[in-house]
Amino acid sequence: MSDRAGAPRLRSDISIVEQVYRGETSYVVKDHAAQKYFRFGSTEVRVMRACDGTRTPAEIAAFLAQDGLRISAGAVESFARTLTNAGFLERDLGERTTLQIERLRAERRERHRPALFRGELLRMRWSFGDPDELLARTMPKLEWMFTRWFVVGSLVAFVVYLALLTARWNEFSAALVSTYSFHNITFANILVLWVTGAVVILVHELGHGYACKHFGGEVHELGFMLIYFQPAFYCNVSDAWSFPERRARLWVTAAGGWIQLVMASVAAIVWWGAVPGTFVANVAVATMLVGGASTLLTNANPLLPLDGYFALTDWMEIPNLRLRALAHFRWWMRRTLLRLEEPEPAATWRERRVFLIYGALGTAYISGLFVFLVFLLVGWARGAFGVIGGVTTALLLAMLLRKRIAGWARAIVLAVRARRDALRRMRRPARIALVIAALILLLVPWTLTSSGSFVVGSVDARAVSAADSGVVGQLFVGEGMRVEAGTPLVRVINRELERSALAASRTVDSLAVAESAARSAGRAGDASRLAAERAEAEGTLAGIDRRLADLTLRATAPGVVLTPHAEELLGRRVSAGDTLLTLAAADSVELRIALAGAGATRVRAGQVVHAISFADLDTPWSAQVADVATSGVSRALGGGVVEVRVRRPIGDAWRPGAVGEASVELARSNVLGALWWNARQLLRVDLLL
Repeated sequence: MSDRAGAPRLRSDISIVEQVYRGETSYVVKDHAAQKYFRFGSTEVRVMRACDGTRTPAEIAAFLAQDGLRISAGAVESFARTLTNAGFLERDLGERTTLQIERLRAERRERHRPALFRGELLRMRWSFGDPDELLARTMPKLEWMFTRWFVVGSLVAFVVYLALLTARWNEFSAALVSTYSFHNITFANILVLWVTGAVVILVHELGHGYACKHFGGEVHELGFMLIYFQPAFYCNVSDAWSFPERRARLWVTAAGGWIQLVMASVAAIVWWGAVPGTFVANVAVATMLVGGASTLLTNANPLLPLDGYFALTDWMEIPNLRLRALAHFRWWMRRTLLRLEEPEPAATWRERRVFLIYGALGTAYISGLFVFLVFLLVGWARGAFGVIGGVTTALLLAMLLRKRIAGWARAIVLAVRARRDALRRMRRPARIALVIAALILLLVPWTLTSSGSFVVGSVDARAVSAADSGVVGQLFVGEGMRVEAGTPLVRVINRELERSALAASRTVDSLAVAESAARSAGRAGDASRLAAERAEAEGTLAGIDRRLADLTLRATAPGVVLTPHAEELLGRRVSAGDTLLTLAAADSVELRIALAGAGATRVRAGQVVHAISFADLDTPWSAQVADVATSGVSRALGGGVVEVRVRRPIGDAWRPGAVGEASVELARSNVLGALWWNARQLLRVDLLL
């Protein structure tokens, strides 16, 4: 309500806070009722303060002119209408009644058709209510946390935390593996992790809230959210924007991570002193895992609307940096790429540079993350519930994103219309060139391939094992040597067995002499007994001789020696069954190709493969896929998704251990299809599905 008719009056609950940054003065206007914040320049604020309900727009213009600010009465009246629409000016009884009725109608519609969540799909929020009164009531008991001594104590705790983590990293890693590895995790451990994580994250958000209260702000919203489909809590501390000092705003942003790291530090000390495997130790490990430095680094990512982003916004003092930067980058993309004529969003020269850089990085990061999450969800639904589950999930996501999809569709339609008009104005040579380019993309054939590295392996590898214990005395072959069947390879010396053979030989000789003497003396019975003993001794000697002969290991079939540094076997003591050498087929080897990319899982036996060995780049080789291991991983190449095996004759450039590159032909397409295929290989969509 105004004191005079036509005299605008600023609402009494509107606060104006002066802020100075880089020598420039600006003002934050806070609407306490709507909990909204606006930034104005000094000229606008002088006009707002002159709206005291005693002056008409003409009188306000005259009053400001006396104060050195020349502005027309029409400009003042136009600005007053803007303030009225924003709800900054007092209204008469009729206007307030109308607004109250509209507000009640809106609340009634919301009760009948409540929204599933507040915010956007990637930041869904559900409010717990207004915690301001609770925070104000408990704030006096926590003021000690905002003293210099608490800061110093926290820094000491951080140092202790890092020292413990560095000194006992192996123990901490072992605790994580024993508690949360796939084979050891239990329902109780999962419950402890989730409950502990919820408490740590809630304390993190309360840290923001209490810091805001400490510096004189208000906190009117606390709740649960799903940020990029990950559970979290949130605390609305937008009132920090009304703080005159940037230091206070930065402390509000840092308070959550600070208290979270304090909890992790205390948990590290508890874990150090607790008995491993107990409930206390498990809670401490969970607290360190959720509240540790790695989580803080993730939370500090300025491309996500988390603490890092708000700290960047406070430091640069650019309000709504994310929304304004993304809007400015969308405008730049439409004007530059789509050739659409749209007005440029208002921004200073410094803000334009910041908006383009942040907008480009944020758009690329969020788009990539969103595409990954969409394919992950659809792939999970398809794997769990089949095609119907995947289609249902895709339709649900499309329904939630219907407004954004509609915006994309409108932009595409406008771009097509703009391009069509541009084609009409295009000269004839340019049209011909465009048609030729389209024909090349559509008609020129191209082969779709899946490429990867390979390592040459042996085929039909056979182990040569020691037949008896002993010491390796002789080695007749070396690495890479070709051998024929029956070729001696290794001789093992067993001195005890040799002594047994000598003793058995002497026994046979003595028994033969004794038998001959008995026959000469006519003692037939003694001669028969001695003959039987001699036959038994000769059998024992024959067995020992066979064991001695088996100590010389021979090749059972033609092959190639694969054992590296075989000469190191000399003098080594071995036991029966120990593997001494490895032989492989002498005439062929096997190429083991580790494939990655969108087409890796589409490789089938019989498809054509082209390979080139790094040992002979001038001689490529082609064959057909012999075998595909859909879950194989080539350890020799340090990874891979699908292992393809191809057999070929051995050669100088194709010996076991040789490496190279190979590609498998998947299908025939055109140039356009090949370009799309290469783009898909970067996303690995088929593996997600």
